[in-house]
Amino acid sequence: MAEGIHVTVAWAAPGAERLIDLVVPQGSSLAAAVRLSGLDPLAGTAGPVPAKLGVWGKLKPADSPACAGDRIEIYRPLVADPKAARARRARKKAGTSKG
Repeated sequence: MAEGIHVTVAWAAPGAERLIDLVVPQGSSLAAAVRLSGLDPLAGTAGPVPAKLGVWGKLKPADSPACAGDRIEIYRPLVADPKAARARRARKKAGTSKG
C-alpha cells in the first residue's frame, strides 16, 4: 500500500475561509487533493472550467503532483481588474486632494 502525504487545501472568499488538512496518496495531483478535501463544489472546481490552483502562493497546473507539506490554494476569479481599481483610487485621491 502506498504511503500518504500530508497536505492542506485552502479556499477563501469574502467573509469565509476553509482550511482542510488531509492525507492524500503519494503521487496525487493538486486537483485530486482538492477533490479529496471536499472543497471542489464550494470553490467551483467541479465544473468544466476548474478554478486556478497554486501551492504556497505560486500558480501551478492542476495536474502537478502534490508534495508533503504543500498548502494547495484554490484561487477565485478576480472581481475587479487590479489595474482599473488602482486607476480609480488614484483618480479619487487626486479629486479629493484638490483644494
